[in-house]
Amino acid sequence: SLAALLEGEAERVASKRIGLFSYGSGSCAEFFSGRVGPQAYLWRDRTGVAWALENRVEIDYDTYVRMRQESEAMGRDGSFRVPRGPLNGDVMFLGVRDHRRIYHSPQRAALVA
Repeated sequence: SLAALLEGEAERVASKRIGLFSYGSGSCAEFFSGRVGPQAYLWRDRTGVAWALENRVEIDYDTYVRMRQESEAMGRDGSFRVPRGPLNGDVMFLGVRDHRRIYHSPQRAALVA
């Protein structure tokens, strides 16, 4: 991903042209090129990619199947499910309600309170 490239290789790719591939659900795939800015180093250790990879949680096959089934059911009925466990991100995806994605930001909530 672009974030991982900037996280780990910013100095090497600064001011160079790179290829970017984009594919999203419901849209066509695109390939285009872009030039990385000379200050790409400012992104080093700021994208969260390394942290996310280091903090992955291993699950067994049965857990994966159950999670996929729950996800597919939510896609069909637009239901909402709050994740289990601690919520500790800057912006957290909580689930889907009536086919709309629901997010929460503790920092923003603290400003309003």
